[in-house]
Amino acid sequence: MYRISRSEQNRGHRIGRDAQVVEGAILVGVCRRTVKEDYRAAWHSVGRAIGRYSSE
Repeated sequence: MYRISRSEQNRGHRIGRDAQVVEGAILVGVCRRTVKEDYRAAWHSVGRAIGRYSSE
């Protein structure tokens, strides 16, 4: 059985925590970008609906 020294264990924990932070940041960025694009798409459809409504 391979014994892990305490410093290696701590480094592993720190790497895991950093990975979680990075993952969270990526998730937040992706969510923000999709929200922004959804917003733009929503505005496009609203504009189209208004344009269609006013042209009739």
